[in-house]
Amino acid sequence: MEEGETAEVGVLRELKEETGLTGVSVKQLHTFTTPGRDPRGWTISIAFWAVVPMLDAKGADDAARAEWFDVEDVPSLAFDHNEILSMALRELGVNAAEMSEVKKTDSVEQNSGKPAMGREAFELAVGNLSDILEQIRKSAHQLHADVNQTYGDGLPYGFHIDMVADAVRRYGHLVCQDERDVLPLLFGAYYHDSIEDARLTYNDVTAVARQFMDEELAKMAAEIVYALTNDKGRNRAERAGENYYRGIRETPYAPFVKLADRLANISYSFSHANKDNVHMKAVYSRELPHFLEAIQSPRAISDCRFALPEEMISAVEKLISEE
Repeated sequence: MEEGETAEVGVLRELKEETGLTGVSVKQLHTFTTPGRDPRGWTISIAFWAVVPMLDAKGADDAARAEWFDVEDVPSLAFDHNEILSMALRELGVNAAEMSEVKKTDSVEQNSGKPAMGREAFELAVGNLSDILEQIRKSAHQLHADVNQTYGDGLPYGFHIDMVADAVRRYGHLVCQDERDVLPLLFGAYYHDSIEDARLTYNDVTAVARQFMDEELAKMAAEIVYALTNDKGRNRAERAGENYYRGIRETPYAPFVKLADRLANISYSFSHANKDNVHMKAVYSRELPHFLEAIQSPRAISDCRFALPEEMISAVEKLISEE
């Protein structure tokens, strides 16, 4: 660290200087202070971790070279750095065997490793599907109206699901891999609360999705909705525990749609002043670091369907900072 900079600023500066990687969202892992950990002298290390695409990394500054390594094939590291790596993997909720399983699964998935569609192709696909998407939207609105569900200050619940879908439309080009995925992705946005709040079952959601898409895509859509359905619990923490977040991390597009849901809720809470919104502002601000960490999937390294767009994270963080 240089004088006058925070640890977060310092690690991003070092990452850029020594690897060329930029635009990375880092999370602090742990501060290592054991005496003697560095034989050269008393050294304190603040370790950070991040889930990033496997971009081209080039050694620079005081780094002779920069390379990527499979977690099962990491060479012996200096000092206690192997311990630091092991802790990072534990904090991610994975270990070397689990990461290997991800790798094996990805190697046989047709979509693995393909880049996102990009803005022009995604927007064209959304436009071509506008009639079907409007049918999905209306059916989701009616579903929540039938159970008398409202949002915020007595608004129709469709107000919220439209906000979620709008976020998916705005940032979807950064994660959607194929034109075929556009329908299940936006269906997931419109129906994300249908099991939790509108009394549908997983099979019900699958049946509805089949009205708009083929069996394979209907299953993808239903899996997104199922992954975003809270567990049973007596409070907010129990309803969104580790099992819940693991399901999100393991389901294509679920981390992205969950982030779209959170962006919609934060946008509303931070723009409407009443007692409930004041409370939720505090909740969302307090939860944000853990929330982002909990929905970051290790699969995002090689599969953008599991990615959290940096632009989207920045939008959330900006809203929180403007509280």
